[in-house]
Amino acid sequence: MPPKTKRLTKKEQQARARKQVLDKVNGVTDFLVEFAPFSTYDTNDGVYQVRSLRAANLTENEKTQIVELFCANMQSFYEQSSWGFDLEAKRTELFEEKARYFIVNSVPGMVDAFMHFRFFEDDGAEVAYVYELQVGPNLQRKGVGKRLMQMLELISTKYKLKWIVLTVFKANESAMQFYTKKMGFEIDDTSPSQHDNTEESYEILSKQLM
Repeated sequence: MPPKTKRLTKKEQQARARKQVLDKVNGVTDFLVEFAPFSTYDTNDGVYQVRSLRAANLTENEKTQIVELFCANMQSFYEQSSWGFDLEAKRTELFEEKARYFIVNSVPGMVDAFMHFRFFEDDGAEVAYVYELQVGPNLQRKGVGKRLMQMLELISTKYKLKWIVLTVFKANESAMQFYTKKMGFEIDDTSPSQHDNTEESYEILSKQLM
């Protein structure tokens, strides 16, 4: 008689299920193969291309533009925060192996806007975490940020992730308004302000999907 297969505990079954979800979504190279209608974005100024790719597939020129756009939009917020501004640490984070991107461009090779995101397990749940959503001056207030967030939400829902999570500086009032008023995010239970810590310069926001 062959040996009995050990039955998994409920906790082990849940952990295996989470791993399967994350392995599946992280195995996708280009999400726009499935979501082709989102590969272009029309504005009054013209049609922009949207690309989905891993950090490893960015060109050096694109990486340079990503860093420049990040610095233009965010350096002052970091310098005023409790975190401080460490460009080399941020550069490393931006282009780590697990980093995923949506790139918006008017012409090939340009970076007019980008989203840096990742999929992983956080506090026992499968999440999509938005590290950066940066829009250049030529595309601001044209709905690009909302479009990219909607894309991520559709993908996350399709692949059965539970939450979208992100971090926002309190001083970045326009971003706080965008995420909480337009995109339906709320202050997460893990955010410092929910634990009587009002001195931290940021909030953690989340949106439940399932």
